Amino acid sequence: MAGHGHRDAAAGAALADVAGWLDRFMSGASARGYRVDFITLPWYGGDFRTPQAVQQLTSYLRAVHERYHKPIRLTEYALIDFSHGTRFPSPAQQAAFLTASSLGGLLSHAILSAA
Repeated sequence: MAGHGHRDAAAGAALADVAGWLDRFMSGASARGYRVDFITLPWYGGDFRTPQAVQQLTSYLRAVHERYHKPIRLTEYALIDFSHGTRFPSPAQQAAFLTASSLGGLLSHAILSAA
């Protein structure tokens, strides 16, 4: 698609497998001479405390950016805990997290996206 003026993205990886799967993908793309313009990522946090969840999301995005030096596009994110079955936050917890993460500047500029 690069030859047609499209930007090429690395496919998103699950949080637990970024260092494994995404490393292999990026190495394989580089070895084949493929260009990756940006990385897409989902994120799901299991800590329902707003300040901690925002910090974990921020740290995750920055770590991926620092590892690959590519813009990041966060494709979806929410609070949900899969560690022991599935546990959902209350609507108030989810709303507080979404408000804090978007109004705190995280989604406006700290995603490091040059979209």
